[in-house]
Amino acid sequence: GGLRKEEERCRKWPLLVGMKEGRDTPGGGGVAASGKDCLAPSHKDWEVVRCDVERAFGNAPVEGGRVKVKKRELQRMIHYVMDRHPQLHYYQGYHDIATVLLLTCGEASGVRILERLSLSFLSFYHSESLGPTKQLLDQIYVIVELVWEDLHTFLRDRAGLDPYFALSWVLTWFAHDVPFELQPRLFDAHLSSHPSLPVYLSAALVLANGEEALAMSPEMPELHTFFKSLPGRMALGDRVEDWLAHAYHLMKRVPPETLFNGDPPHSWANYPYEWTVDRSGKLEAVVRSRTQTRRSRRMGRGEGHHWPLPAFAYSKQHAERAEYARNADPPSSVVSTTVLIAFSVLGAACFYAAISKEFLNV
Repeated sequence: GGLRKEEERCRKWPLLVGMKEGRDTPGGGGVAASGKDCLAPSHKDWEVVRCDVERAFGNAPVEGGRVKVKKRELQRMIHYVMDRHPQLHYYQGYHDIATVLLLTCGEASGVRILERLSLSFLSFYHSESLGPTKQLLDQIYVIVELVWEDLHTFLRDRAGLDPYFALSWVLTWFAHDVPFELQPRLFDAHLSSHPSLPVYLSAALVLANGEEALAMSPEMPELHTFFKSLPGRMALGDRVEDWLAHAYHLMKRVPPETLFNGDPPHSWANYPYEWTVDRSGKLEAVVRSRTQTRRSRRMGRGEGHHWPLPAFAYSKQHAERAEYARNADPPSSVVSTTVLIAFSVLGAACFYAAISKEFLNV
């Protein structure tokens, strides 16, 4: 499934974010042409970027003698985007996405894609407060509850497990958690799909391993470790295509517009972006159809058993949520702001602890 070769990705990933070869290059050549950093050491994000870059390329296919060069290129890419768009707030894990772009497309093209993603697909993660990211993680459980209520009750109510195990999954498009060999294939899907795909991939991973989770003791630390390890245990090859197919199936059954109580974030509500429709609509269909076709063939041969699709027993709650999404007036900015502040204050301590555990100690 997906694009076939690295050379093909170099040509088509820019198209998937609405760019054409030789055009839309930031700064008339970008950071590769200048060879200079953009952020001053006094910048609020300078130190955290430096630390993230220093940890980069641990499992990437880069020869030892080239690691220092690649780290310098990665730092320039991140500095460029953060300096050019001061409204964006750096988040830990952003460097993982930049690394995949750098190693697949090179610095000059990679920074173009990174900048476009930061203003569209990833803009939700660049928020100043922690509230939006926590809300995003909560949508994983919204999907799980609608599909498999008993599993949701076990995880949330009995075990008291919050979906912090998926923090690095959504923030890095799984680049922090899966082998590098899988990362370009997953990026094919992310670049050609709705920006909510990381949420659906996370929900698919939870649902596909639900039976094993239900057989475990309802202990939060044990379950957190179990789910956190799932992407790293992912087998290569066709199982990834089954995973993607399951996520697309969930997206169809529980559409993105029904999440967030019918009030999706700006980056979701504006999709498809103007450049997605005008420049890459046909390519998007090609990338996704390969996944769907391959899954159909395997199912026809009696294969694809790794990712059973649970029966979708839609509850009254789902019907009410869908009705709300269609008819309810958008919540006032005052209410939205109040809720956001509440999430930020109440969740700041435990959320910061989760971020530190996932990124600082890995």
